[in-house]
Amino acid sequence: MVKARRVNMINGPILKNLIIFSLPVMALNVLQIIFHATDIAVLGIYSSDRAVAAVGATTALVNLFINFFTGFSTGTNVLVARAIGEKDAEKAQKFIGTSMFCSVFVGMFLSIIMLIGARYFLTWMNCPDNILDMATLYIRVYFLGMPLILLYNFSAAIMRAVGDTMRPLYFLIIGGVANVLLNIFFVCVLNVHVAGVAVATIISKTITAFLSIRVLLKNDTIAKLKKENLKFYKQEIKEIVYLGLPAGIQTSLFSLSNVVFSSTFNKFGDIAISGNTIGKEFDSIISNALAGFNSATLSFSSQNLGAKNYKRVWKIVGYSLLFSTGLGLFMGIIVYAFSKELCGLMTDSMEVISVAQRRLSIMATTHFLSSIMAIFSNLLKAMKKPILSMVGSIFFTLILRLVWIYTIFPLNPTLETYYIIYPITWALCAIAFAIVGLPMLASLEKKHKKELEVNDENLQQPNKVAG
Repeated sequence: MVKARRVNMINGPILKNLIIFSLPVMALNVLQIIFHATDIAVLGIYSSDRAVAAVGATTALVNLFINFFTGFSTGTNVLVARAIGEKDAEKAQKFIGTSMFCSVFVGMFLSIIMLIGARYFLTWMNCPDNILDMATLYIRVYFLGMPLILLYNFSAAIMRAVGDTMRPLYFLIIGGVANVLLNIFFVCVLNVHVAGVAVATIISKTITAFLSIRVLLKNDTIAKLKKENLKFYKQEIKEIVYLGLPAGIQTSLFSLSNVVFSSTFNKFGDIAISGNTIGKEFDSIISNALAGFNSATLSFSSQNLGAKNYKRVWKIVGYSLLFSTGLGLFMGIIVYAFSKELCGLMTDSMEVISVAQRRLSIMATTHFLSSIMAIFSNLLKAMKKPILSMVGSIFFTLILRLVWIYTIFPLNPTLETYYIIYPITWALCAIAFAIVGLPMLASLEKKHKKELEVNDENLQQPNKVAG
């Protein structure tokens, strides 16, 4: 298997290493969206708009759970990265073993919950009756693969903590190509539609999870998965939960607000749902590309905070902000400029394309704000202040959005009024996180300087006495 290069986060040129780290993450995230878009495209071309709407109606609910545990894996990322910065191999390996062990059991629990409750959840979300059966089938089949999905997510988080972002990309490409081929096989050959694309996803996740775990078992770093560490460690699980739970709640808040918003949006009808689903695929490409710099901020800052390299942390945050803003604006303008042609690749319905374009006119062009918010949020998590990040997200991305949807939106219930609250809350939340996080980083740096000065004085004291 190809041996991937691990990025040195503590030493060497920051900008160069940030880019080397971020580009594979950006490619991985964009490819995930593209491969997921094949589910929609295959259904849209070879099945029906109702099938597209059925999958789209489940997106917010699926993302609620996926994003929670993706956020939860942030705890493992931070703790493993800091252990690396502190050069504590035993601690890193305990964190890895505990998180991998937990992911399997939690995944099995979620599979059972969704098999029983999928239809109830979708009904609560006002899923239209004409697509409810298909949506229920899709989500039940999809969640059968949840243990494997979580295994891959935690494995990828650990590899990023080490500085290895290439192998997760290789594995995603292998699994993604398999997903595309299986989509075509199930839908076009076997005539199995929404269930077919869900089964294709499960098989592709099985491939990526297997390859990722194999790397963790065989790698030569201190972040190695050892079979004897596959168990609950009381202290380690406490630390993972302390960091991971608020991060998971925060990440899932975006999806939770989307679930609530979906119950409102679904009232626009299946054409609007289809258009929104297709438009989301393209603006998600932007947000997931920018997530490369967000992820770099978390891993780089965590390792350097563990090593107490505070000056590097300032530069890491600055470079991440610069590149994510520039790239976000560039991609947003390009996607919106070619929105009609892009959306036309997934449907031939002009009504559906029109809805998708209206979404992209607002969401695609402002996604750089969500990246700025995420960078400052990840700085707080790296400083082991996840609760502050969570509280800010609860207020700005949930409470304010709920207030908007129940007070302002009814006054002018259009698609534009529905979408505009997203960039508003991204900007406000980013400002709040910066106001809290940057002074906190400055305080840590100042405290460390004083400690160094005290140590220097203590070292000089014996010399003075001897003299």
